[in-house]
Amino acid sequence: MPYFTAQNGNITVLHLMNTDTFNGKAVKVRFRGAANSDDLMDFQVFLSPQDVWTAAVTQRSNGILQPGFSSDNTCTLPKLNSAPWQ
Repeated sequence: MPYFTAQNGNITVLHLMNTDTFNGKAVKVRFRGAANSDDLMDFQVFLSPQDVWTAAVTQRSNGILQPGFSSDNTCTLPKLNSAPWQ
């Protein structure tokens, strides 16, 4: 994944699209910190044929990153919620 940021009011949005009309896809998503490449969050997304999954990273008023994920039936492992990153 390319660089992401939520500083200075920016929002990073990520869209995963499976354009295959017959086969499902499994995608590994990993968010890493800029300073030391430390893992902030990683998970798998399982996309059915022609499925779209969306995520956004924003910053809360206290500076902690707040992920947001699409609320459709796309399966993730582990199951995701929108809890802030500590």
